[in-house]
Amino acid sequence: MKEVCCNLCGNCESLFFKRLGKSSIVRCNNCGLYYLNPQLEEKELDELYSEAYFSSEDSAVSGYDNYTSDKENIILTSHRKLKVIEKFLPHKGELLDIGCAAGFFLLAARQRNWKVKGVEYCDYVAEIGRESYNLEITTGTLETANYEDNQFDCVTMWDLIEHLPNPMGSLADVNRVLKPGGILAIMTPNVDSLIAKIWGRKWLLWNRTDHMFFFSPKTLNKMLEKNGFNVVLLKKIGLGGKYVSIDFIFSRLIKYSKSLFSFFRNFVNKIGIGKVTIFADWGDNFVVLARKANNK
Repeated sequence: MKEVCCNLCGNCESLFFKRLGKSSIVRCNNCGLYYLNPQLEEKELDELYSEAYFSSEDSAVSGYDNYTSDKENIILTSHRKLKVIEKFLPHKGELLDIGCAAGFFLLAARQRNWKVKGVEYCDYVAEIGRESYNLEITTGTLETANYEDNQFDCVTMWDLIEHLPNPMGSLADVNRVLKPGGILAIMTPNVDSLIAKIWGRKWLLWNRTDHMFFFSPKTLNKMLEKNGFNVVLLKKIGLGGKYVSIDFIFSRLIKYSKSLFSFFRNFVNKIGIGKVTIFADWGDNFVVLARKANNK
């Protein structure tokens, strides 16, 4: 692991907030960005984002329960997001999804007549998208993918920016590959959300060992502005949720109170509604749409 300074302002002085695994979450004394310090190095990231990440033993801490089995719910959620993006880009065009996994968001976009490409760090899951769905997915990162300047009309980063070792550098590269006036869409956990304030350090998303940064709307907006973007939409609730089963909801609530929510989880499964899918949004994530300045 390696010691780092604040990725937003470069300040190296911080206040301890919470112990997390072998590291700690700290808060920058200057700009207020929360981040993990020390952070994983490249070799450790390779080990983390392997096949096992997409079938995790505890997805509340890291990874997914079973990513591929959640395909239909991810596609349903993706259509909700795309409807909002298309209000700002009615002509659609070429879309790049960074951290696309097997490309389920890309499938939804392709159904809506976008031209789609993806970038995924883990080759195992990227290969599923290439082989099973005939998607153009590049293994690696945006920085290694070598896309042309001003190539894309839209770039999306769903549940990604908090995982990146250098979000400032990644946003600069997003700006490079976006056309002037193009849209960047980001979803990430909100440290200033009501649920985060209610639960304090017990908030589940403080316990994600695969997250290196923890944003508020204020800190992410500053980062976007520094990289040549103008925020056109900020949604703290209503767009950051997803389609999930009722059983999944209680599997998360159990982390707060096992005795209480285990009873309800068993009850909904007993009466046969545990697998029923609904759209759930606790307001713990926020979504930002930002437009690349026309003079870039």
